[in-house]
Amino acid sequence: MVNTGSQICGVWSGNSVLVIVEEHPNAYVLLIILGIFFVLISLILFWNRIYYSIRFPIKGTKRIRLSVKKISNGSRSGKNKALYIIIENTGRIQIEITAPVLELLKDRNIKKFQPKTGGSAEFPLLLLPGTSHEFKIDIGKIKDANAELRAYKNARIIISDTSHSFIKRKLLNI
Repeated sequence: MVNTGSQICGVWSGNSVLVIVEEHPNAYVLLIILGIFFVLISLILFWNRIYYSIRFPIKGTKRIRLSVKKISNGSRSGKNKALYIIIENTGRIQIEITAPVLELLKDRNIKKFQPKTGGSAEFPLLLLPGTSHEFKIDIGKIKDANAELRAYKNARIIISDTSHSFIKRKLLNI
């Protein structure tokens, strides 16, 4: 029999054996010491993480929120549709945004446009953290200019920064 730190006592009474297992008090002390050791190691790792995050902060992240709303000017034919686009910088650093690209999609055919946005926005546009920019793209004018484009029912808005390392896309039905 292997002794694992417990004392085993047996009592014979008739046809059965009554076994009593007694724990050593050292087992609880060992568990308490292991618990304290675990807590100390956790605290040391936690404080090191705080220390290094203050001393060596993480470089800023590029993050934008792109919201697109369809606006129709009362006609059911969809001739006067427009897209109202809001770009919001939710990251920690400033982002320099290039002009948006509008892609019209039909099956595997893609037509790309870099529409003029109404307003005084000059691209590339510098967005500071926490700021936003909004503009409108008139799809009705684009589709009226070319009769072939009326069959295109899907659109994709592509926003990227000047280094093209960050790209945000939004797909919608028009």
